[in-house]
Amino acid sequence: MSTTLSTGGRLGVYHDTGSPEGSSDFTTLVILHGHNWHGGTFSRLIPLAHRNNIRLVLLNRRDYPGSTPYTDEERAMVAKLTPNADEEALAQAREKFSIFLKDRAREVYDFLEDLVKRDNIPPSQRDLNTGGIVVAGWSLGALWTTSLLAYAPQFPVNDVDLSQYVRRVIVLDTGNIVMGYPRRSDMYTRAFDPRLSLEERAASYDMWDRALAISGYYPHGDTLDTIALKPLEHPFPTLSTLSAEERAKMTFKTDGNLDSRIMLTGIQTGHFANVRERALLVPGDEDVVGDSWCNVEARFVWGGKSLPEVSHAMLTLRTEVEAAKEKGLLLRNVKLVIVKEGNHFVHWDHPEEAMRALLGEHEII
Repeated sequence: MSTTLSTGGRLGVYHDTGSPEGSSDFTTLVILHGHNWHGGTFSRLIPLAHRNNIRLVLLNRRDYPGSTPYTDEERAMVAKLTPNADEEALAQAREKFSIFLKDRAREVYDFLEDLVKRDNIPPSQRDLNTGGIVVAGWSLGALWTTSLLAYAPQFPVNDVDLSQYVRRVIVLDTGNIVMGYPRRSDMYTRAFDPRLSLEERAASYDMWDRALAISGYYPHGDTLDTIALKPLEHPFPTLSTLSAEERAKMTFKTDGNLDSRIMLTGIQTGHFANVRERALLVPGDEDVVGDSWCNVEARFVWGGKSLPEVSHAMLTLRTEVEAAKEKGLLLRNVKLVIVKEGNHFVHWDHPEEAMRALLGEHEII
Protein backbone atom coordinates (compact mmCIF):
# COMPACT_ATOMS: atom_id res chain seq x y z
CA MET A 1 0.00 0.00 0.00
CA SER A 2 2.98 2.38 0.17
CA THR A 3 2.98 5.09 -2.46
CA THR A 4 5.15 7.93 -3.73
CA LEU A 5 2.05 10.12 -4.01
CA SER A 6 0.81 12.08 -1.00
CA THR A 7 -1.55 10.04 1.19
CA GLY A 8 -2.24 12.92 3.59
CA GLY A 9 -5.61 13.67 2.01
CA ARG A 10 -6.97 10.39 3.32
CA LEU A 11 -7.22 11.94 6.78
CA GLY A 12 -10.15 14.19 7.57
CA VAL A 13 -9.83 17.69 9.01
CA TYR A 14 -12.50 18.04 11.69
CA HIS A 15 -11.50 21.61 12.47
CA ASP A 16 -8.71 24.02 11.56
CA THR A 17 -8.46 27.32 13.42
CA GLY A 18 -6.15 28.76 10.78
CA SER A 19 -3.04 30.77 11.58
CA PRO A 20 -3.08 33.46 14.30
CA GLU A 21 -3.37 36.82 12.58
CA GLY A 22 -0.08 38.66 12.20
CA SER A 23 2.09 35.90 13.71
CA SER A 24 5.24 34.71 11.96
CA ASP A 25 6.33 32.22 14.64
CA PHE A 26 3.12 30.37 15.53
CA THR A 27 3.11 26.65 16.33
CA THR A 28 0.84 24.30 14.41
CA LEU A 29 -0.69 21.77 16.80
CA VAL A 30 -2.17 18.70 15.10
CA ILE A 31 -4.17 16.21 17.20
CA LEU A 32 -5.43 12.71 16.34
CA HIS A 33 -8.27 11.17 18.33
CA GLY A 34 -8.87 7.77 19.91
CA HIS A 35 -11.32 4.87 19.61
CA ASN A 36 -14.96 5.93 19.09
CA TRP A 37 -14.15 9.55 20.08
CA HIS A 38 -13.36 11.76 17.08
CA GLY A 39 -11.84 15.23 16.68
CA GLY A 40 -14.80 16.89 18.40
CA THR A 41 -13.39 15.61 21.68
CA PHE A 42 -10.83 18.43 21.54
CA SER A 43 -13.26 21.26 20.80
CA ARG A 44 -12.58 22.96 24.14
CA LEU A 45 -9.02 23.61 22.97
CA ILE A 46 -10.23 25.66 20.00
CA PRO A 47 -10.86 28.94 21.91
CA LEU A 48 -7.38 28.68 23.44
CA ALA A 49 -5.50 28.34 20.16
CA HIS A 50 -4.91 31.85 18.83
CA ARG A 51 -4.40 33.40 22.27
CA ASN A 52 -1.53 30.91 22.69
CA ASN A 53 -0.07 31.63 19.23
CA ILE A 54 -1.33 28.28 17.98
CA ARG A 55 -2.88 27.05 14.79
CA LEU A 56 -4.93 24.04 15.91
CA VAL A 57 -5.77 21.26 13.44
CA LEU A 58 -8.02 18.44 14.66
CA LEU A 59 -7.68 15.38 12.47
CA ASN A 60 -10.11 12.51 12.02
CA ARG A 61 -8.47 9.17 11.33
CA ARG A 62 -9.53 6.83 8.53
CA ASP A 63 -13.11 5.52 8.79
CA TYR A 64 -14.17 8.56 10.84
CA PRO A 65 -16.23 11.51 9.50
CA GLY A 66 -14.54 13.48 6.74
CA SER A 67 -11.79 10.92 6.13
CA THR A 68 -11.38 8.22 3.50
CA PRO A 69 -12.70 4.80 4.58
CA TYR A 70 -10.23 1.93 4.62
CA THR A 71 -10.25 -0.26 1.54
CA ASP A 72 -10.89 -4.00 1.74
CA GLU A 73 -7.20 -4.53 0.94
CA GLU A 74 -6.15 -2.33 3.84
CA ARG A 75 -8.55 -4.04 6.23
CA ALA A 76 -7.09 -7.40 5.23
CA MET A 77 -3.69 -6.24 6.51
CA VAL A 78 -5.10 -6.44 10.05
CA ALA A 79 -5.51 -10.16 10.59
CA LYS A 80 -8.53 -11.83 12.17
CA LEU A 81 -6.47 -14.16 14.32
CA THR A 82 -7.99 -17.10 16.16
CA PRO A 83 -7.32 -17.42 19.91
CA ASN A 84 -5.05 -20.44 19.24
CA ALA A 85 -3.13 -19.01 16.26
CA ASP A 86 0.23 -20.76 15.80
CA GLU A 87 3.62 -19.08 15.43
CA GLU A 88 3.52 -19.13 11.63
CA ALA A 89 0.15 -17.38 11.58
CA LEU A 90 1.36 -14.84 14.14
CA ALA A 91 4.53 -14.14 12.14
CA GLN A 92 2.54 -13.55 8.95
CA ALA A 93 0.07 -11.34 10.80
CA ARG A 94 2.90 -9.36 12.38
CA GLU A 95 4.54 -8.71 9.00
CA LYS A 96 1.32 -7.44 7.42
CA PHE A 97 0.44 -5.41 10.49
CA SER A 98 3.84 -3.73 10.42
CA ILE A 99 3.17 -2.59 6.85
CA PHE A 100 -0.31 -1.39 7.87
CA LEU A 101 1.07 0.77 10.69
CA LYS A 102 3.87 2.10 8.54
CA ASP A 103 1.27 3.22 6.00
CA ARG A 104 -0.72 4.95 8.77
CA ALA A 105 2.46 6.77 9.82
CA ARG A 106 3.04 7.75 6.20
CA GLU A 107 -0.44 9.27 6.00
CA VAL A 108 0.33 11.50 8.99
CA TYR A 109 3.77 12.31 7.56
CA ASP A 110 2.28 13.24 4.20
CA PHE A 111 -0.45 15.35 5.82
CA LEU A 112 2.18 17.34 7.72
CA GLU A 113 4.36 17.65 4.63
CA ASP A 114 1.38 18.95 2.66
CA LEU A 115 0.74 21.55 5.39
CA VAL A 116 4.29 22.84 5.12
CA LYS A 117 4.18 22.99 1.33
CA ARG A 118 0.78 24.66 1.16
CA ASP A 119 0.50 26.93 4.19
CA ASN A 120 3.86 28.58 4.84
CA ILE A 121 4.39 26.91 8.22
CA PRO A 122 7.14 28.65 10.23
CA PRO A 123 10.19 26.42 10.75
CA SER A 124 10.72 24.94 14.18
CA GLN A 125 12.71 27.02 16.68
CA ARG A 126 13.37 24.42 19.35
CA ASP A 127 15.49 26.68 21.52
CA LEU A 128 12.62 29.21 21.69
CA ASN A 129 9.83 26.60 21.84
CA THR A 130 8.04 28.28 18.95
CA GLY A 131 7.18 27.64 15.33
CA GLY A 132 7.03 24.34 13.50
CA ILE A 133 4.62 21.51 14.16
CA VAL A 134 3.62 19.62 17.28
CA VAL A 135 1.62 16.47 16.54
CA ALA A 136 -0.23 14.54 19.25
CA GLY A 137 -2.16 11.28 19.33
CA TRP A 138 -4.62 10.63 22.17
CA SER A 139 -5.54 7.20 23.55
CA LEU A 140 -5.59 4.76 20.59
CA GLY A 141 -4.53 7.69 18.38
CA ALA A 142 -1.19 7.54 20.16
CA LEU A 143 -0.43 4.48 18.05
CA TRP A 144 -0.34 6.83 15.06
CA THR A 145 2.24 9.06 16.76
CA THR A 146 4.43 6.23 18.07
CA SER A 147 4.32 4.80 14.55
CA LEU A 148 5.33 8.20 13.15
CA LEU A 149 8.36 8.28 15.43
CA ALA A 150 9.17 4.68 14.58
CA TYR A 151 8.96 4.93 10.80
CA ALA A 152 9.44 8.60 9.80
CA PRO A 153 13.26 8.31 9.52
CA GLN A 154 12.73 5.73 6.76
CA PHE A 155 10.55 7.97 4.60
CA PRO A 156 12.28 9.74 1.71
CA VAL A 157 12.84 13.48 2.02
CA ASN A 158 11.14 15.22 -0.89
CA ASP A 159 10.75 18.98 -1.33
CA VAL A 160 10.46 19.47 2.43
CA ASP A 161 12.69 18.14 5.19
CA LEU A 162 9.87 17.53 7.64
CA SER A 163 12.26 16.86 10.52
CA GLN A 164 13.13 20.58 10.45
CA TYR A 165 9.48 21.47 11.05
CA VAL A 166 8.19 18.81 13.44
CA ARG A 167 9.34 19.98 16.84
CA ARG A 168 7.56 17.50 19.06
CA VAL A 169 5.63 14.24 18.70
CA ILE A 170 3.28 13.51 21.60
CA VAL A 171 1.75 10.39 23.06
CA LEU A 172 -1.26 11.71 24.98
CA ASP A 173 -2.73 9.60 27.76
CA THR A 174 -2.54 6.12 26.36
CA GLY A 175 -2.32 2.79 28.18
CA ASN A 176 -0.67 -0.60 28.23
CA ILE A 177 -2.24 -1.86 25.00
CA VAL A 178 -0.86 0.85 22.71
CA MET A 179 2.46 0.97 24.56
CA GLY A 180 2.88 -2.79 24.24
CA TYR A 181 3.43 -3.46 27.93
CA PRO A 182 2.11 -6.62 29.61
CA ARG A 183 -1.24 -5.96 31.23
CA ARG A 184 -1.74 -6.67 34.89
CA SER A 185 -4.39 -9.22 35.79
CA ASP A 186 -6.16 -6.70 38.03
CA MET A 187 -6.61 -4.42 34.99
CA TYR A 188 -8.19 -7.14 32.87
CA THR A 189 -10.63 -6.04 30.16
CA ARG A 190 -12.65 -8.90 28.69
CA ALA A 191 -13.40 -6.98 25.50
CA PHE A 192 -9.69 -6.95 24.60
CA ASP A 193 -8.82 -10.53 25.51
CA PRO A 194 -7.56 -12.25 22.31
CA ARG A 195 -8.10 -15.65 23.93
CA LEU A 196 -11.85 -15.15 23.64
CA SER A 197 -13.99 -15.46 20.55
CA LEU A 198 -15.31 -12.41 18.72
CA GLU A 199 -18.79 -13.15 20.03
CA GLU A 200 -17.59 -13.37 23.64
CA ARG A 201 -15.66 -10.11 23.35
CA ALA A 202 -18.54 -8.29 21.68
CA ALA A 203 -21.00 -9.44 24.33
CA SER A 204 -18.81 -7.94 27.06
CA TYR A 205 -18.29 -4.52 25.45
CA ASP A 206 -20.59 -1.55 25.80
CA MET A 207 -19.21 1.73 24.48
CA TRP A 208 -20.83 3.86 27.17
CA ASP A 209 -19.93 1.57 30.07
CA ARG A 210 -16.34 1.65 28.87
CA ALA A 211 -16.46 5.43 28.48
CA LEU A 212 -17.78 5.83 32.02
CA ALA A 213 -14.89 3.77 33.40
CA ILE A 214 -12.12 5.44 31.39
CA SER A 215 -13.40 8.96 32.15
CA GLY A 216 -13.29 8.57 35.93
CA TYR A 217 -10.76 10.13 38.28
CA TYR A 218 -8.45 7.65 39.99
CA PRO A 219 -6.38 8.57 43.10
CA HIS A 220 -3.04 7.06 42.06
CA GLY A 221 0.22 7.29 43.91
CA ASP A 222 3.54 7.76 42.18
CA THR A 223 4.60 4.10 42.06
CA LEU A 224 3.39 0.94 40.36
CA ASP A 225 2.18 -0.50 43.65
CA THR A 226 0.07 2.57 44.46
CA ILE A 227 -2.10 2.55 41.34
CA ALA A 228 -5.79 2.93 42.23
CA LEU A 229 -8.26 0.53 40.64
CA LYS A 230 -11.44 2.31 41.73
CA PRO A 231 -12.33 5.89 40.77
CA LEU A 232 -13.14 8.68 43.16
CA GLU A 233 -16.78 9.56 43.76
CA HIS A 234 -15.84 13.16 43.00
CA PRO A 235 -14.93 14.64 40.55
CA PHE A 236 -17.58 12.82 38.57
CA PRO A 237 -16.53 10.84 35.47
CA THR A 238 -16.36 13.11 32.45
CA LEU A 239 -18.93 11.04 30.59
CA SER A 240 -21.54 11.67 33.28
CA THR A 241 -21.14 15.43 32.82
CA LEU A 242 -21.75 15.41 29.06
CA SER A 243 -25.13 16.17 27.56
CA ALA A 244 -26.58 13.93 24.85
CA GLU A 245 -25.81 16.67 22.33
CA GLU A 246 -22.19 16.88 23.45
CA ARG A 247 -21.77 13.11 23.21
CA ALA A 248 -23.18 13.14 19.69
CA LYS A 249 -20.68 15.82 18.62
CA MET A 250 -17.71 13.88 19.98
CA THR A 251 -18.30 10.22 19.11
CA PHE A 252 -18.69 8.00 16.08
CA LYS A 253 -19.03 4.24 15.83
CA THR A 254 -17.30 3.08 12.65
CA ASP A 255 -18.49 0.30 10.36
CA GLY A 256 -16.55 -2.91 10.87
CA ASN A 257 -14.89 -1.56 14.03
CA LEU A 258 -11.37 -1.94 12.66
CA ASP A 259 -9.99 -0.04 15.67
CA SER A 260 -10.84 -2.98 17.93
CA ARG A 261 -9.11 -5.40 15.55
CA ILE A 262 -6.05 -3.15 15.49
CA MET A 263 -5.83 -3.37 19.27
CA LEU A 264 -6.34 -7.13 19.35
CA THR A 265 -3.80 -7.74 16.58
CA GLY A 266 -1.27 -5.60 18.40
CA ILE A 267 -1.82 -7.54 21.61
CA GLN A 268 -1.71 -10.98 20.02
CA THR A 269 1.32 -10.38 17.78
CA GLY A 270 3.23 -8.34 20.35
CA HIS A 271 3.99 -5.76 17.65
CA PHE A 272 3.06 -2.71 19.73
CA ALA A 273 6.16 -3.32 21.86
CA ASN A 274 8.30 -3.25 18.70
CA VAL A 275 6.78 0.07 17.69
CA ARG A 276 7.39 1.53 21.15
CA GLU A 277 11.05 0.50 21.11
CA ARG A 278 11.55 1.98 17.64
CA ALA A 279 9.87 5.19 18.80
CA LEU A 280 12.15 5.54 21.84
CA LEU A 281 15.50 4.61 20.35
CA VAL A 282 17.42 6.59 17.76
CA PRO A 283 17.60 4.35 14.67
CA GLY A 284 20.87 3.06 13.26
CA ASP A 285 22.22 4.64 10.08
CA GLU A 286 21.07 1.69 8.00
CA ASP A 287 17.45 2.53 8.82
CA VAL A 288 17.61 6.22 8.00
CA VAL A 289 16.96 7.88 4.66
CA GLY A 290 18.21 11.48 4.63
CA ASP A 291 18.21 13.47 7.86
CA SER A 292 17.01 11.59 10.92
CA TRP A 293 14.49 12.76 13.47
CA CYS A 294 17.01 12.55 16.30
CA ASN A 295 16.27 16.08 17.51
CA VAL A 296 12.49 15.70 17.51
CA GLU A 297 11.19 15.52 21.07
CA ALA A 298 9.16 12.42 21.99
CA ARG A 299 6.79 13.67 24.69
CA PHE A 300 4.56 11.42 26.79
CA VAL A 301 1.75 13.31 28.51
CA TRP A 302 -0.74 11.78 30.91
CA GLY A 303 -3.30 12.70 33.53
CA GLY A 304 -2.26 11.88 37.06
CA LYS A 305 -5.81 10.68 37.78
CA SER A 306 -6.37 8.86 34.49
CA LEU A 307 -7.50 5.25 34.27
CA PRO A 308 -5.23 2.60 35.83
CA GLU A 309 -3.90 1.27 32.51
CA VAL A 310 -2.54 4.71 31.62
CA SER A 311 -0.83 5.24 34.96
CA HIS A 312 0.68 1.76 34.75
CA ALA A 313 1.98 2.36 31.21
CA MET A 314 3.53 5.74 31.98
CA LEU A 315 5.19 4.64 35.22
CA THR A 316 6.55 1.59 33.41
CA LEU A 317 7.81 3.84 30.63
CA ARG A 318 9.54 6.06 33.16
CA THR A 319 11.41 3.05 34.53
CA GLU A 320 12.28 1.87 31.03
CA VAL A 321 13.69 5.25 30.03
CA GLU A 322 15.77 5.51 33.20
CA ALA A 323 17.17 2.01 32.64
CA ALA A 324 18.00 2.77 28.99
CA LYS A 325 19.91 5.89 30.03
CA GLU A 326 21.88 3.91 32.62
CA LYS A 327 22.82 1.39 29.91
CA GLY A 328 24.00 4.19 27.66
CA LEU A 329 21.46 3.44 24.93
CA LEU A 330 20.94 6.20 22.36
CA LEU A 331 17.48 7.51 23.16
CA ARG A 332 15.48 10.19 21.49
CA ASN A 333 14.85 13.38 23.39
CA VAL A 334 12.22 11.78 25.63
CA LYS A 335 10.20 13.88 28.06
CA LEU A 336 7.45 12.70 30.43
CA VAL A 337 4.84 15.28 31.47
CA ILE A 338 2.07 14.76 34.02
CA VAL A 339 -1.07 16.85 34.54
CA LYS A 340 -1.57 15.95 38.17
CA GLU A 341 -5.32 16.62 38.40
CA GLY A 342 -6.13 15.42 34.89
CA ASN A 343 -7.97 12.27 33.83
CA HIS A 344 -8.26 10.60 30.41
CA PHE A 345 -10.31 13.56 29.17
CA VAL A 346 -7.93 16.20 30.49
CA HIS A 347 -8.36 18.20 27.26
CA TRP A 348 -12.10 18.49 27.98
CA ASP A 349 -12.17 18.97 31.76
CA HIS A 350 -8.90 20.93 32.03
CA PRO A 351 -8.19 22.39 28.56
CA GLU A 352 -5.79 25.12 29.70
CA GLU A 353 -3.66 22.65 31.64
CA ALA A 354 -3.77 20.26 28.68
CA MET A 355 -2.55 22.99 26.35
CA ARG A 356 0.35 23.77 28.69
CA ALA A 357 1.29 20.10 28.85
CA LEU A 358 1.27 19.80 25.07
CA LEU A 359 3.10 23.03 24.28
CA GLY A 360 4.93 24.19 27.38
CA GLU A 361 8.23 23.18 28.90
CA HIS A 362 7.26 22.07 32.44
CA GLU A 363 7.14 18.38 33.32
CA ILE A 364 4.58 18.74 36.10
CA ILE A 365 1.37 20.68 35.44
